[in-house]
Amino acid sequence: MSKNSLLTLLLLPWIAAGCTGTEEDAVRHFIAHRGATMRCTLAGENSREAVRLAARAGFDCIETDVRWTSDSVLVAVHDATLARTFTYNDGRPVPKETAVSDVSYAELRDSFLLKAARPEYRTRVLTLEEFCTECRDCGLRTFIEPKKVTPEWVYPQLIA
Repeated sequence: MSKNSLLTLLLLPWIAAGCTGTEEDAVRHFIAHRGATMRCTLAGENSREAVRLAARAGFDCIETDVRWTSDSVLVAVHDATLARTFTYNDGRPVPKETAVSDVSYAELRDSFLLKAARPEYRTRVLTLEEFCTECRDCGLRTFIEPKKVTPEWVYPQLIA
């Protein structure tokens, strides 16, 4: 083991304690990445179900990414394209090049479902507002990550 690795291991409790006090003084918050999905075996990423499962599992916060549709609706979607996280309503795969920003919100909501291992767990996409409302109603904080290619008009909406 290198000296740097050993030093890092020794410092981890101090870092975890917020670098200011003892481990017992620290308040830790656990963040569910895109909700509690278990690789989409329980629920689709950023779905209402994933939020509810994260709250039941004891998480304090949920991280989500924000994308925009062709008609400028902000949605809780991680990838720039639909292929990894969505299917068509009938379960067919979505072509890899289908971008979130090329699809209107109505089409995204009406023609696609969030992927989940079991068809009955596949649900509709949430707008950012719906996602934040669900988090609030479940007592969870939100950590919103706009992607680095986010246009300037998105930021005032995120703040609002």
